[in-house]
Amino acid sequence: MVPPPWNDVTVPTSWCSRRLLWVRHRMNATGRLDEGVAAPPYLQPFVLSVAPAARHRLGNLDVYFPKGQAEAPCPVIVFVHGGPLPPDRRPTPRDWPVYVGYGCLAAASGAIGVTIDHRFHSVVDLATAADDVASAVEQARALPGATPRG
Repeated sequence: MVPPPWNDVTVPTSWCSRRLLWVRHRMNATGRLDEGVAAPPYLQPFVLSVAPAARHRLGNLDVYFPKGQAEAPCPVIVFVHGGPLPPDRRPTPRDWPVYVGYGCLAAASGAIGVTIDHRFHSVVDLATAADDVASAVEQARALPGATPRG
């Protein structure tokens, strides 16, 4: 199943949206539901009630800006998932409710939230994943409205 090309999307916060992610996870290769599969922990709802925020997809980054962002610079928080994870894992970590929730929480708190997908798929990929994270931090620092480095 190929995901749609996302530019700016609204964060799925409803029970129905989370259920669709869960059902999509339970699909086997033939497109049928595997009834014996429980929802994986990473698809469980975020533990806090957070207002939804617009998500802007920029390459391997998802950016959550605070509503009504003022002219004053604001801090940036980059959320990095662990690993290693299989390269074909869908949805990817930046679409997991926990990282969407953290991005929304950062935006609701007046910061710019950034979640990333990096390429830590096996131990041999650690250097590549570290480069992905370093690049994401540099991109986050260059976002409009980000507090200048100082």
